[in-house]
Amino acid sequence: MLAIKTSAILLTAFVHYTERGIHITFDEIAVPESGSQEAKVSTLVQKSANNFAKGIAQFPHDWHMLQRIWIDEDFKEQI
Repeated sequence: MLAIKTSAILLTAFVHYTERGIHITFDEIAVPESGSQEAKVSTLVQKSANNFAKGIAQFPHDWHMLQRIWIDEDFKEQI
């Protein structure tokens, strides 16, 4: 919404690891010039998802968020 309302640049960032350390790829997503606000949001969300999917496909071994990140009352620590 911020990018749509203010013309701010919208970026996605994907992190993967190399022998030299962390590498972050930034991709700019252009805000559509025409269409309803709802259509613009839908387009931006899909383009963001596509960018993340591209990064995951290239570096699946670095994609680690397939685990629980929120700890709740049924969480049991595993050692």
